[in-house]
Amino acid sequence: MTVDEIRVQALELPRDERELLGIALLSSLETTENQAEVDSAWAEEILARSEAYHSGRVQALDASGTFERIRQRLAARNGS
Repeated sequence: MTVDEIRVQALELPRDERELLGIALLSSLETTENQAEVDSAWAEEILARSEAYHSGRVQALDASGTFERIRQRLAARNGS
C-alpha cells in the first residue's frame, strides 16, 4: 500500500478518528533520545509555577481572561 492510498483511506475516516490518527502520527515523529531530560525540565517548570501561584507571586486567569489577554496582544501586534 502506498502513502497516497493510505492518505485517501485516512481521509475517509470520521473526523474524531482522523484526529486520533493525526496525533499518533505526529507523536511518532518526536524524538525520545532525551525524553528523560525533557520530562525533568517540565517537572521543574511545573513545580516552579505551582510554587509561584501558591506563594502569591502570580495570579491565575480563567480561560476567558486568558483568551482576552491573547486577543489584546494579537491586536496590539497587528496594529488593530
